[in-house]
Amino acid sequence: MNVRNKIVVSVIISSLFAALIAGLPLGSRKQSVRGGSLGIASAAEAPPKASLAKWSEFHEALAAGDQVDAQHVSNLHDELDGLDDLNDQTLIDPIWNKMSLKLPAHVDKEKVKADLFRFFKAVIVSQLDPQASDLENIRSNADYRAALQAISAAAGQPSLTLEDFLIFLYGDGNSRKGLEGTVREEIRNMDPFSLMALTQEREKVNDLLFSELKEVLGLSSDYQVSRVFRNLGVTALNVQEMLQSFGNRLQLDTDAFVGIAVAYMRSNVKTTYRIAHYDGNVTDGRIYHYDLGLFGAYVLPDQLDWSKRSGSSDLKVFPRGGMELVYPAASAEALIQVNLLHPYGGPDKVILEKEMRHSHSFAGFPEEPFFARMGKLYGKLEEGPPSDLSNVRSLQEEWAALDVNSNLQLIDPIWNKLAIRFTAAQAEGMRMALFQLLKETAGLYFDPQEARLDAIRTNADYKLLLNNIIPVYSNGADQLLILLFGDDAARGGVQGEWLGLLAGQSPQDLIALLHNEEKRKQLLRSAIDTVFSESDDGQQTTYFYALGSALKQRGVTTEDLLSVLSSFEDKLAHSESAASAMLSAYFRSETQETAIISDDGLKHAYALSVLGKSIPAELLTWSKVSGSDAVTVMPDGVVTIPPYTPEVSAVIQAKAISSDGQAESILFQKEVTLKAADTGSGPAIPALLLERMNRLHEAIAAGGSQSVQNIHAAQEEIAGLDDNEMQFLIDPIWNKISENLPASVDAVPLKTSLFRLIKAAGALQYDPQASQLMAMLANPEYQAALAMLTEAGGGPDVTIENMAAFLYGDGSQAKGIEGTVRDMLAAKKPKEITALFANKKAASSLINQALTEVLQQSDRYALSEWFHGLGITAADWQAVSLGFQQALEKEKPAMHAWLMAYIRSEVQETVTISDNGTKHQYRLSVLGAELPSAFVKWIKLSGDQAVNVKLNGTVTLSNKQTSGRAVIQAVWLNASGGNAKVIFQKEVELVKETE
Repeated sequence: MNVRNKIVVSVIISSLFAALIAGLPLGSRKQSVRGGSLGIASAAEAPPKASLAKWSEFHEALAAGDQVDAQHVSNLHDELDGLDDLNDQTLIDPIWNKMSLKLPAHVDKEKVKADLFRFFKAVIVSQLDPQASDLENIRSNADYRAALQAISAAAGQPSLTLEDFLIFLYGDGNSRKGLEGTVREEIRNMDPFSLMALTQEREKVNDLLFSELKEVLGLSSDYQVSRVFRNLGVTALNVQEMLQSFGNRLQLDTDAFVGIAVAYMRSNVKTTYRIAHYDGNVTDGRIYHYDLGLFGAYVLPDQLDWSKRSGSSDLKVFPRGGMELVYPAASAEALIQVNLLHPYGGPDKVILEKEMRHSHSFAGFPEEPFFARMGKLYGKLEEGPPSDLSNVRSLQEEWAALDVNSNLQLIDPIWNKLAIRFTAAQAEGMRMALFQLLKETAGLYFDPQEARLDAIRTNADYKLLLNNIIPVYSNGADQLLILLFGDDAARGGVQGEWLGLLAGQSPQDLIALLHNEEKRKQLLRSAIDTVFSESDDGQQTTYFYALGSALKQRGVTTEDLLSVLSSFEDKLAHSESAASAMLSAYFRSETQETAIISDDGLKHAYALSVLGKSIPAELLTWSKVSGSDAVTVMPDGVVTIPPYTPEVSAVIQAKAISSDGQAESILFQKEVTLKAADTGSGPAIPALLLERMNRLHEAIAAGGSQSVQNIHAAQEEIAGLDDNEMQFLIDPIWNKISENLPASVDAVPLKTSLFRLIKAAGALQYDPQASQLMAMLANPEYQAALAMLTEAGGGPDVTIENMAAFLYGDGSQAKGIEGTVRDMLAAKKPKEITALFANKKAASSLINQALTEVLQQSDRYALSEWFHGLGITAADWQAVSLGFQQALEKEKPAMHAWLMAYIRSEVQETVTISDNGTKHQYRLSVLGAELPSAFVKWIKLSGDQAVNVKLNGTVTLSNKQTSGRAVIQAVWLNASGGNAKVIFQKEVELVKETE
C-alpha cells in the first residue's frame, strides 16, 4: 500500500478528537459517555470552553457498532501503546526538525523531543481507551508541560495548554470551529455524489482531512496552536509528513479505519420523512418515505438499505426508505436498521438503528414526545426574565381556581351544539364534564403534568361524554389531545398548525406577535380552521382528526371554539401576559445567533434569526448581563474589547422591542468569549523575556513548598491592601501627578486606579508569568488611567506596554529594572550575592539602584520620560517602595525566596569526566561566574550505592562496578543567613569505559 493511501487512523481521525478526551473522566472503552463541558483540574489552566457532546456521541456510536470493528480499534490502541519511546521518536521528525531550530542552546533538546513524543502518544492512546487515571497523569505530567512550554517559548508565545488543543481541534462553540467543525461544515456542503465518494474512497478522506488541517493551521489569528506552529516554521505539509510517518510504522490502522469512520458517521445521522398524498383511500396517511442525512448532507437512497430488525408486523419497511402502516392498524412500532452499502469496498455497515412509530387516526396520544417538547419550552421559560415565569404560574393558579358551577355558561357556544346528543337526565352532568374536560385539557399547555394527563384519560364522565360524540373510538380523550397537540407524526394539531403559521411570518410580524394579543388570535383562528378543514369532508378525514370530524358534523365551528376561549380569557387576569411569555420562550428555543468577528478579534458583531428569519437590528437591543469589565456591549449587538486583551468572557443578552418601543422580551442570552488576535503588532512578550520568566517560575517551584508559599503570601498581602485606606502609600508620586492634572479629570477614581496598577505590578514582580503580564497589559482600567495620566505628563503617550518595558525590558536594548538587576548581580562576587540574603537593606538598595539607573534613561524608556516631565524622581519612587515594605509583613521572606529562585534560574553546570569515565567533577557558575567550593556543598540525594558524592562535587564510581546512577544535589551555604538552599539537582550516570 503506497504512502498516500496508508490512512493513519490513529492520528488522522483521532486528530479530530485526540485532545478532546484529555480531561474527561471516562471508564473503560465500552462505557457510554454523556457529553458536556470539559473541566480541567489544574489550577494553572482555565476551564475549556469546548463542548464534548459530539465526541461523546462518537464513543457511544463506536461501542454500539460492529464488535469486530471495536476489536480492530482495540488492537490499534495496543499497537500505539507499544510504540518505543526511544526508537520511534523519529516519527515526529517532520515537525521536530523545524521546532528544534528555534530552541535556545540551553534547552535539552533530546529531552524535549522525547517528552513531546510521549505526550502525543499518551493523548492518542488514551482517547482510544480512556481511563480517568491515565488522563489525569497526562494532565499533571510535569515533563509534558515543560516540553510544551519550551516550544511555546521558542515561538515567543505563552505556553500551550490543553484548552489550546481543544479549541484547535473542536472549536470554542462560537466563531472558532476548530478542525472537526471545519471538516463537518465541508461535508455538510457536499453534493450527494461527493458525499458518496467520501464514504467509498479512503483517498477522499485523506484529501479532506489534510485540506481542512491546512486551513485551520493557517488561521493563526484564531488558534494558539496555529500561532506556535507558524512561529516555529511548522507547516501543514510537515504535519502531513508526520502523519504519514506514523502510517508507515503502524500495521493495524487500516483495519481500524472503517470502524472509526463508520462510528463517526453514525454519530452524525439524521432522518426526515414525507407522507403520501391523501386521495380518500384506505392507505391515506399510512405510507411514509424516509431520507437520511450525514452531517446535514443528503445521502443517495441507492447507498442505503433499510430493514426491520424487530417489531410489529403492521409496519412494512422497504429497502429504499419507504414504510407502510398496514390497514386497518392504528399504530405500529418497529426497530429499524439502515445499512451503508459497502463502505470503502468492505461489507455493509449499520449506520442507524432506531425505534420508529407510526400512527393513524385510531392511535393514542404520544405523551412522551409531548412532555419532551413542553419540557424544552418550559426550560426556555425558566431561562427568561422572572416576570415571565411568574405570569405563567399566576395563570396556572387562576386556571385551577375556575369554579365549574359559576362558570358553566363559558362553554355554551360548544355545549349548545352537543346537548341534543344527551337525555335530560344526562345533560347537566355532561355539561359539567365538558367544562372540566376542556379546562383540564387546555390547561396542559400552561401546566403540563403527567398526573393531569392520566386524569383526563381515566375520568369516567369524560369517557361517557366523548363516547357520545365519537362512538367509534374507544380513546376519545386521546383524540381530543391529538386535535389540540398533534400525534408527533403527520397530524400537528392546533398547536402544530399554529407553530407552522409562525414559521411563515415576517421578522417584523414575529416580534409584533409578542406584544399583540389580537394578532395571536388571528393566527389561532387560522390554525383551528386548518385542523377543521382536515376533518371529515367525506371519506379522507376519517383518517386524520376524528374528533374534529365529529364536532363539525354537530355544527361546532371555529367561531364557537374561539368564543369559548375568549370567555375563559376574560376570567383570567394573566392570560395575555402568560401567552406572551410562552411565545417568547418558544422564540428563544428557535433562535440562532451569528457573529462577524474582526480580523483583530476585538469586535464581534452579533445578529439573530428566529425560526430561520433574520431579525432586523432595529427590532433588537443588546446589553451585557455580567462578565468581564473589559467587554463592552453596544445596543446594536456590537461587542468589543480593548486591544491586547487576553481571553475574556461575558454574558450578553438581546431583547426584542415592540413597535411602540414600550415593551421588551428576551430573545437570546449566552456567555461569549472574545480574544485579541495575534496580528504580529501587539504587545507580544519578547521571547528572551518569556524564556527568563518561565525559568524563574520553574526555579521558584524547585525551591520547595515553603518558597512557593512565601511568594504567594506576599502576592496575596499586596493584593489585599485596601484600595481606599492604603492609597497614601503612593502619595510621594501622586502629589506631583495631581498638581498637573487638568481640571476636568476626576482625581479620586484616577488615584484608585493608579494604586491598583502599582499593586498589580508589585505582586507580579515576585513571580512574573506570561498570563498575568498579558492580563495587566490588557486591563481596560489601567489603560484608561494611563491615558488620562499621559496628558498630565506633557510627554508622549504612555501605555501599559511602556510600563512592561520599564519593569521587564523589551527583549532588545531596553533591559528594564529586572534586566538591570540581573546585570548588577552578574557583576557581584558570590560572597556579595550571599550577603544580600542576610541583609534586607542591601537587597532593597540593589533594586533602588536599578530603578535609579532606568529612570535616568528617559531617551530609552517612555515611562522615564513621562516621570521626568512630572518631576518624579528616583527618591520619590524609593519612598513609595519603602512605604510598601513597611506596610507588608511578608515581604522579607518573599524577597529571599525570589532572590534564591533568581540565582537558581541562572545556575549553569560544567563537568569534567575522567578518561575511564568513573570520575565526574561538577562545578557551578551563576550569571557567568564560577561559584567557589566554599559556597557550595554537594550531596547524593538517592541512587546506587556504587556512586559516591564528595562535598566538593566529585562524583565517583566504585571500581567493582561498570555503571551507576544517582541523583546529586548542590546547596548554597548560608544563602538565607544560616539556611542552606538547593540551587541544582540532576540525575547523573557514570559508565566505566572498557579498555
